[in-house]
Amino acid sequence: MSEETYVYLCNKLRPAMERQDTPFRECIPLKKRVAIALWKLATGSEYRSIGHLFGVSNTTVCRCVQDFCAAAETLLVPELIRSPDREQFAEMAAYTENRPFKKPWCFSQHEVTEEEIENVERATIRQASCVQWHQERVGRITGSIAHRVLTATELPSKSLINTICEQRHRPIMKPWIQWGRHHEQDAIDTHQYALGANLSSTIYICAPVDAPHQNLVVRKTGFRICQTMPYLGVSCDGYVSCDCCGEGVIEA
Repeated sequence: MSEETYVYLCNKLRPAMERQDTPFRECIPLKKRVAIALWKLATGSEYRSIGHLFGVSNTTVCRCVQDFCAAAETLLVPELIRSPDREQFAEMAAYTENRPFKKPWCFSQHEVTEEEIENVERATIRQASCVQWHQERVGRITGSIAHRVLTATELPSKSLINTICEQRHRPIMKPWIQWGRHHEQDAIDTHQYALGANLSSTIYICAPVDAPHQNLVVRKTGFRICQTMPYLGVSCDGYVSCDCCGEGVIEA
């Protein structure tokens, strides 16, 4: 801190921090009181160490810090930290709206490459059985909570925000999630039926799948991050592709 800044603080905080001498003892000078508080706030040292350094008691150090913080909140904050008025808020909103990007600023600074997306997808192919799968979901809107997010854009609940920000490695007990997980292999087997696999009669094969396909490929997948909007991610059951129909996803 420069001497000019130190003198500025002393002059600004003088009305609240300066003390008068009494018939019994002299008061601690204003500059010393400010120096004690600044030393504590800058270093985080113990009261005892600061007291030895300045030749005062622990109680005096504590009192100086409390008085400094109270004086700064009363005298400095209103002058140096001002809330924008209505016109300034409107100006900031217009500036943000007219920016060229169409996604949150934080994600425009942390974009993911196609190579990174592929690496994550390969590493999380076991999905819920993989620790990294749970880690990649943290902070992202996933398929299992997309409906909750879309229906609560104006006033999202605390539980929804916690779900997005703190998705841990824990079982998802929603009935529809459990059903899809139990029938995930059935969905993959259904597409593999076109390759001639002998499956159980309990699997219903619709006409588009049952029709002959050219060079049909079915493979499992992991967690897929959206490259243009990296705060979105999804885990489908698998990918399917063929020369006649193109590419598609498998979801139970």
